[in-house]
Amino acid sequence: MSELIIALQMYTIREHLKTKADFIASVKKVAEIGYTAIELAGLPADLSDAEAKAICDEQGLKIISAHIVMDAFDADFEGTVNRLKTWGADLVAMPVPPAWVRESGDYLKFAQLSDALGARLAVNGITLSYHNHSFEFQKYDGKLGFETIYDYSNPNNLKAQLDVCWLQRGGGAVVSYINKFAGRMPTIHFKDFSIVDNDLSLAPVGEGNLDWNNIIAASKQSGAHYAIVEQDDTHGDAFGAIASSYNFLKSKGLH
Repeated sequence: MSELIIALQMYTIREHLKTKADFIASVKKVAEIGYTAIELAGLPADLSDAEAKAICDEQGLKIISAHIVMDAFDADFEGTVNRLKTWGADLVAMPVPPAWVRESGDYLKFAQLSDALGARLAVNGITLSYHNHSFEFQKYDGKLGFETIYDYSNPNNLKAQLDVCWLQRGGGAVVSYINKFAGRMPTIHFKDFSIVDNDLSLAPVGEGNLDWNNIIAASKQSGAHYAIVEQDDTHGDAFGAIASSYNFLKSKGLH
């Protein structure tokens, strides 16, 4: 059983990260809420990688991971690896597949390319994961795209960053998938949702409909190290939302 550490996917507060000054102020707020770890999803244009690392260090925030698309590695592998090393991150997750994957449904080719990329990154001390949405739960020749990604890649080269909200929306049994990926999932995305007027509405963790007691228990058993809070739409109250999520998870024994 692992001790889950609460982290924040900074995409959640992206509207407050448009400039270096925004980044400094927002990182301070994140730390004041209680977070000690973050996952990046891009930086303001006027902020260097080294500056971002120094700002986070000053606030006691560890950059554990980043969301970086496969195309960035294809365009400049060494430069992208150097960014991760500058941040001190030894984890990286692909937030979406390249556009051609969804257009063609060729998840087998994506699995093979992801496997090869993960092997190259491993040589550099970096672990690659894939972050799911719900569209991977479409079937192609009777097999889910999601299953193809992991069935045709080496667990040593490609890990899972399960997003529990999108798993649920895709029709997956969340706890069963967490159990399935035990040992292959260094991070997990904690995201909640409710139903409003028959539509999905994202919510702070603990304020929606997901079965958090069992999700948290399974995540601890899986060996995951970080529970990363993400809320794509905070309905105009980003810092209130991330505070609510943090406080809920803290009340459940996470750190």
